[in-house]
Amino acid sequence: MTDLEKLVLESRYAHIEMQPDLNDSAETSWLNKKVLNYRVLDECTNLDKLTYTGAGTVEVSDIRAHDNDKSVMITANTDIDGIIPRPSHSLLLKFAEEDWRDYNRLSLWVYPESVGFQNFYFHFSLANKGTRGHLHAPSLTPNTWNHIVWEIGTVERDAVLSLSMTPLMMGCPPEAEPIIKVFFSHICLEKVEPDYELGWNIEDRIAYSHSGYPIKGTKIALTQVAKNDEFSLYDVSNNLVYQGKLEKTKTDLGEFLKMDFSSIKTPGEYYLQIDDRKTHPFVINDNPYERAILKSINFLRLLRCGDDVQNVHSTCHLNTYTSHPDGRLLPAHGGWHDAGDVSQFQICTAEMAHAVINLAEKFTEKNPRLAERLLEEARWGINWLLRTRFGDGYRALSVHYSIWKKNIIILLLKTTERLKTHY
Repeated sequence: MTDLEKLVLESRYAHIEMQPDLNDSAETSWLNKKVLNYRVLDECTNLDKLTYTGAGTVEVSDIRAHDNDKSVMITANTDIDGIIPRPSHSLLLKFAEEDWRDYNRLSLWVYPESVGFQNFYFHFSLANKGTRGHLHAPSLTPNTWNHIVWEIGTVERDAVLSLSMTPLMMGCPPEAEPIIKVFFSHICLEKVEPDYELGWNIEDRIAYSHSGYPIKGTKIALTQVAKNDEFSLYDVSNNLVYQGKLEKTKTDLGEFLKMDFSSIKTPGEYYLQIDDRKTHPFVINDNPYERAILKSINFLRLLRCGDDVQNVHSTCHLNTYTSHPDGRLLPAHGGWHDAGDVSQFQICTAEMAHAVINLAEKFTEKNPRLAERLLEEARWGINWLLRTRFGDGYRALSVHYSIWKKNIIILLLKTTERLKTHY
């Protein structure tokens, strides 16, 4: 286990990337693709083509973006607690059933300017005639230009009707200022080399287990291109450990060159090399999936409700309660938010906590520190389940927060009088 992996075993460091210098992540690959052709849909230097709907304002700004000397700015108020229906803000580009099949990617630049917010959730929607539409929903970093790319190669786009760009209003946490400004610039259609999504066309890449391989298990990697018939396995000190022959194999998925190094049973970190192509280091040990477990449990940590989660949100939903028919109240904060919003569900919490406890039992002797971290996270869910029960069959089954709140408790007189009858 690396020093970084040991660090993120502490839940307060769960937000740290375990591989911060990885330069071939999917997002990095998408952003660095060569643009083969493009068409500008709107430079965002005026409002001639853009339609705004919402409770805020829209105007042309002198804030420079990309190669433009102007941008389009939405000003909105995120203080929406108690406002029903929830306000929305959206920019819309309309099209007369345009055929976009010569392009396979949308690209634009967005700058969310704010104070106190740690991230923003956006919706980008493409409407095509005869379809329900298609949604892209990334999280954006405040106070910097975010380059949004959305590959639409498998999306219906033969009769495009509209493209909408929506900063989702998720409320205002107590440490933030409610007014935000969102700048848009340089909305383009692009043609790029598409990712292969329908099979195993790996070409000159090396397909291997990024988690690693078990000591007693089969150890196989694949490629489709090689200048000679040999591959090499090195340890991370660049010592040659094994050299083998590439084996041609044909399956229903295609034709491949297989590398089999199952005979290597010495624990350690290694990498594969074919010609001048190398893999990233991977492990061979008794449990090559520890890194995947760490990533999964740390993601769960980032979903905590009622806790200060660095780079995500401050302590949240402290003013939310579940009420009993007789007037009693229980605090509803705690547990884990749903990954798509900030709601919660009792059955999901129970199943996750149960799974994490079962996993922790497997590491009690092998890796006590990892077991302790797993149990810490499981307790966060179990404590919520126990705290949100009234003891007479009534309990919180689901909590629909939908927004960030200011943690202000408003106690109505009627509720106060009912409480006096019980305490």
